[in-house]
Amino acid sequence: MKFLEATDLSLEYQTTQGPLRAVDGVSFVIDEPGQTLGIIGESGSGKTSM
Repeated sequence: MKFLEATDLSLEYQTTQGPLRAVDGVSFVIDEPGQTLGIIGESGSGKTSM
């Protein structure tokens, strides 16, 4: 049983210079409560948007 699943997650923001893709095709599964998933990346790479 899956506790949380994201498949092909994408997010795009509209800016004055056109669309900005913040997240592109991210997938993950957390199988049970209490399981930990770490998200790492450079500043501005879309971690908070995810």
